[in-house]
Amino acid sequence: MSGRWSAPPYGQIGPALPQALRLARCQAAGLIRRPVHELPDEADIMEQEISREEERLLVSNAQVVAALEDLFSWRNKDRLSRTSKLSYAESWRFQRALYRMWLLSYLYGMPPPGSARESEEYQGEELERSIPKQKDFLMKFSSRELLQIRYITFFLRTVAGCVSGEFAGSLDVYDFEGLYQFAGPHAILRCYEEGAADPLRVWKFIGDYGPYEGFLTKPLMSILEERKFDVHQNGTPFYKALLDQRNGEDDKCTRCKSVNDAIGMRSGVNLWNETNWDYLRCYYTNLSESVTLSLGKNRTETKLHKALALACKDISRFMHQMFNNKREPYTQWRKADWVCLECLGMFISETIPFWWLDRKQLEG
Repeated sequence: MSGRWSAPPYGQIGPALPQALRLARCQAAGLIRRPVHELPDEADIMEQEISREEERLLVSNAQVVAALEDLFSWRNKDRLSRTSKLSYAESWRFQRALYRMWLLSYLYGMPPPGSARESEEYQGEELERSIPKQKDFLMKFSSRELLQIRYITFFLRTVAGCVSGEFAGSLDVYDFEGLYQFAGPHAILRCYEEGAADPLRVWKFIGDYGPYEGFLTKPLMSILEERKFDVHQNGTPFYKALLDQRNGEDDKCTRCKSVNDAIGMRSGVNLWNETNWDYLRCYYTNLSESVTLSLGKNRTETKLHKALALACKDISRFMHQMFNNKREPYTQWRKADWVCLECLGMFISETIPFWWLDRKQLEG
């Protein structure tokens, strides 16, 4: 990288500067729903002059990407650190894939509030027109690079899962992943930070099947199928698409001593104790599902489900309360123990009745 690109603000952007600049340039120029041949190309974009607005967008977008990289590293690389532990090569792969995914979302996804696109009849018919453009956009990348983007979408789906419970009973969303990619990384990060689904509600046409159905994933998987690309990579772990290694991957659950989770994947990165309970809100979006069958059928306990809905808002506090109400066979459990999701789920399900009894006694 030349001295020009090493100086502020460019040196602060990260290793995927061409992809970052391409996104910023398209945003600054308002290039919406354009075919790929009308977009600036990654190969020569750094040869062109940069405007002040593009510089501003570069810095603003980089803050979103850095925050998401910290989250990604914490949940996929090293559960002991909330700041990125990705190597330079891993960070480059992550950021390159994220900026590319973000650009596709900007071009063909959810319009910003108040824009002309927001008021258009952007339903299934419009989606059908955008799918070929999405596919043309993605065709420019190698199969390996598409697999990296796919891994990013899985990660973002988990992050956005923290607010999926807000749609229960009020909105039938049949493709949550499509909705999240349609909204884009910036909206997903806001959902996570604010603990609310408002960034996904800015568009008045969301509901049932919408223009987000199959967004990004449908054309991406279509390309890989046409190329006869083995997405399973002969049994190679999916995370290898972005990461070279994961810290603590072989750590065992303190309780069941298993090194694999319920679906046969290495569980070391996916272990939980009081240091990362707050992230459980991305998994436990509806704690009522953890209620035992007999208690859940009791019509007098409708207040319980409301209390559990509130508990989802502060899952870390809820987990501390769980440990304060533990009974056999969990009396020896410690908050510092690293436990897999399967064991944790059984603990929560069997402890909720005692937690609820304690709450009712405190309330008189």
